[in-house]
Amino acid sequence: MRSIARQGQPDGGTPKKEVLARRLLAEGVAAALRGHPNRCILVVSARSGDGKTFLFETLESVLAAADPDAWRFLDLRQAAHASPADFAAPARVVIDGASMLDGDGGIQLNAEWMEALDGALIVLLAGRTTEDEVAQLRARLDALEIPPVGVVWNDRDDRGMPSLLQALKRRAAAVRQMLPGSKAAQTSDAPRPRPILRRAAQGGAA
Repeated sequence: MRSIARQGQPDGGTPKKEVLARRLLAEGVAAALRGHPNRCILVVSARSGDGKTFLFETLESVLAAADPDAWRFLDLRQAAHASPADFAAPARVVIDGASMLDGDGGIQLNAEWMEALDGALIVLLAGRTTEDEVAQLRARLDALEIPPVGVVWNDRDDRGMPSLLQALKRRAAAVRQMLPGSKAAQTSDAPRPRPILRRAAQGGAA
């Protein structure tokens, strides 16, 4: 799943392409979460600046507006003044959590919230998050008994929509080449998948 970096407008508005990208991202995350019974989700990243809070804000602005009864969004300060019992099922609670490898790596939630957490949605930043950091992040989540429920690979691509679409087409072609039975996969001189696809797959397995 992709995430688009925030892009400013001279007049303070939001580009239409970013509005569409944020909506598609939020709907994709929502669809993935609906496929699991998890009700209380923590959004985490390896480092600050990886796009964790931007993803949280995107989900809040799109999903809460579309279906306010199905979603509740809290930052850590709001969670400190609330209890999991305040949010009745089946509404899903999403908390803007921690950059796990910054500072002491702690999650500033009380024991009641920690017990209520069903999983973590992980944001990884292309070009910065390393495999070692993914392993450290996973180890810290495992120590806290918080299973990963999904990964958002943040490309933070500022090249514009035409270049973005071309990149997506290239990756789709690379995926098709890897599928069993495809002509490209059976041809010895077929192009190999681009390295970035491998990195995304490795991050997605976290």
